[in-house]
Amino acid sequence: MTSALIVKKEETQTMRHKLQKFGFWDSKRRLKQLSAEYVAIPITVDALSWTDLGLHDRCPPCQVKEVDLAPSKTSRLEPPADNLKRHVARFLTDSGRVVSPELLADLPSHWEKHGDLILFSNSAFTSDVWSQLGSPLWKVVCQCLVGSRLARKSSISADGFRSPQVALLYGDNGWVEHVDNGIRYSYDVTRCMFSIGNITEKLRVGQMACKGETVVDLYAGIGYFTLPYLVHAGAGRVIACEWNPASVDALRRNLHLNRVLDRCTVYIGDNRQVCPVDVADRVNLGLIPSSEVGWPVACAALKADSGGILHIHGNVTSKHPACNTHDTDDLDHTVTEDGQGHPTFSVHKTAALMTQLNTACTCNNKHVGRCSENTQEGGALIISSEIDRCHFEHSRSNPKHSNSNSKVKTKVDRRNVSCNKKLRPEWLSWSREVTVKINSLLEHGKNTWTVTILHIEHVKSYAPHIDHLVLDLDCRPNI
Repeated sequence: MTSALIVKKEETQTMRHKLQKFGFWDSKRRLKQLSAEYVAIPITVDALSWTDLGLHDRCPPCQVKEVDLAPSKTSRLEPPADNLKRHVARFLTDSGRVVSPELLADLPSHWEKHGDLILFSNSAFTSDVWSQLGSPLWKVVCQCLVGSRLARKSSISADGFRSPQVALLYGDNGWVEHVDNGIRYSYDVTRCMFSIGNITEKLRVGQMACKGETVVDLYAGIGYFTLPYLVHAGAGRVIACEWNPASVDALRRNLHLNRVLDRCTVYIGDNRQVCPVDVADRVNLGLIPSSEVGWPVACAALKADSGGILHIHGNVTSKHPACNTHDTDDLDHTVTEDGQGHPTFSVHKTAALMTQLNTACTCNNKHVGRCSENTQEGGALIISSEIDRCHFEHSRSNPKHSNSNSKVKTKVDRRNVSCNKKLRPEWLSWSREVTVKINSLLEHGKNTWTVTILHIEHVKSYAPHIDHLVLDLDCRPNI
């Protein structure tokens, strides 16, 4: 027997919604029509306060009684993990195996589903017993989880490509497909990763006005951003640079699936070696935790006569001692206004900053196209400035170096920087530092550039206090 509220039939839905609002509706039991006039609604308490429910004026028609109510459909649905455990235990028994607590604990409690492929974590099915049982066991698992292929993942490989270590347990291949915003992404889970967390940035890219533009997409992967630029943003041409052979295979497949193969050129190899020069209206740098290794070639890729826009990804730590101040000791700031009333954030490069950002290049042309040597500093990648800056300057066919007395101008609206979230001081500090470095890379010979912060996009957050940001910079030569 279950406690139920007896109400008039015509008031059933109204009363049920009110009970649900206050947490008094028992969803594990079904409603029951007692007569042509009255219905019993299951409740979660033995007695209700009509004052709390606002039903005091409806008594005595609303009465609480003990009624035999059947379980609801949802209450009879067994949790998938419990269903799997029950069927596997039965299979072990039928196979003459002992159903030990250790084996049952080795079964997964959660998993990922990619179409008909079920992907387990590295803590599931680790016992040798499972591999001994083989295909008959995997068929049972597939039936329980409504799939036809099984795989188990391990840690990310340290091969430079961030390749997944995934073993196919059952099935003939690891190719799966995701559909985001009408775009088909196909990839092999045993060879490539798929980033679900950047969906908001993919949507934003798809809304950009890129009609007729040439876009260079560095670190293109399987086409996370290449495809939105082509399918939705209307880019005239995208040059996708990627060095992972597995990702290149998936990228080409995805270009074909989405019927945009004719508007994309794939450059295979290290982005710092294969990225073209003087071609781009827009450059996307979708590498985290830092895309700084690609900044020199991204600047070189922009059209020399008209410039373009950089979309720079990076992870920024909030509440970090190094980010407590907006300005560094190496920068001498002055604030003026441009013709439109926006503050112009002018930076006079001091000797210390020039040493850091504009190391004198003593190499010759044999270094052009070489990869920079990267080091780790505080968990973030930094540039070996000698080789990368040489690559940038020589690729522009201009071996001259910036004059240390020159002036870098970056327009920063300090009062109202565009951001999709509440702007944090650390985000603005990072954006300023990136802007100054980009301008230093762009400046060559007697030419100067103006770099304007268009927008700061917060993509997602990691714990603790790490934010994935995208900085949109408008870079224009002062001709």
